[in-house]
Amino acid sequence: MYRMMIVGIIGLMVVHNGLDFVRRWKDRTKTVNPGAVATATDPKYLRFTRNERAQHWLLALSFITLAVTGFMLTMGWSVPGVSGQTGAMLRAGAHRLAAGVLIAVGVYHLGYLAFTTRGRRTIRDMVPKLNRFANVMCCAGSCLRLGPPSTSDWKDVVQMVKYNLGLTRERPQFGRFSYAEKMEYFALVWGTLVMMVTGFALWFEVPFLNRFPFWSFQLVTVVHYYEAILATLAIVVWHFYFTMFNPTVFPISKAMITGEIAREEMEREHSQELCALDYAERADPPDRP
Repeated sequence: MYRMMIVGIIGLMVVHNGLDFVRRWKDRTKTVNPGAVATATDPKYLRFTRNERAQHWLLALSFITLAVTGFMLTMGWSVPGVSGQTGAMLRAGAHRLAAGVLIAVGVYHLGYLAFTTRGRRTIRDMVPKLNRFANVMCCAGSCLRLGPPSTSDWKDVVQMVKYNLGLTRERPQFGRFSYAEKMEYFALVWGTLVMMVTGFALWFEVPFLNRFPFWSFQLVTVVHYYEAILATLAIVVWHFYFTMFNPTVFPISKAMITGEIAREEMEREHSQELCALDYAERADPPDRP
């Protein structure tokens, strides 16, 4: 099952991003003004707070450490300059330390979502209303990386593919989060849960085997390994593309560094949110001298 998911899901991601890259490159060459220079007075919009950026970078650091040390343990790779039992202990220790950081960030994020105004707004903007069976099924599928979490997001996917293929001139309009960001968030939540459950079983091997049959230990081993492969490839192919390799942000998106994005990017990627912000400003304009 995992082998089919890896080939199918990652393959579709490659196709989607390939079409997106070609269209973005064409749009960029048509609209870029070589004489245009960004100035300090150009409007900026808050995308991520300092708290949210700290959560992201801790998550990124722990995920990369887990991926590197996990595959080192599985493949039997040694730590450069360290050999024997010392190297094995160092790999295992780094892997478990990174796992602890990832779990701590996850618990903190749950608290952030539940107890802060901005966190609760994130839930409203990210999770669709589950009053329709179709949205419930879409959410379940999104956890397995089988698409976005709502029927309206699926319409955006179809519209984006048509736009990238040149079948329509209308690009889908996104709110605070696009379908690509929602898909990644849902997959991250589910993938972290799966890796936590299976990882604890592998970490506490003896207590686990004292209570469950050996085939269940083999099962969690396989799930942990292939989920790691799927998650790592998804990050490289999906997340790295949208934040690093696509022509509109290359070489890297500054949103998670400065926390802000320019109006041009808001118009292109989050036009619905920009309209809401502009409307709110007109309704309640800030005091100016």
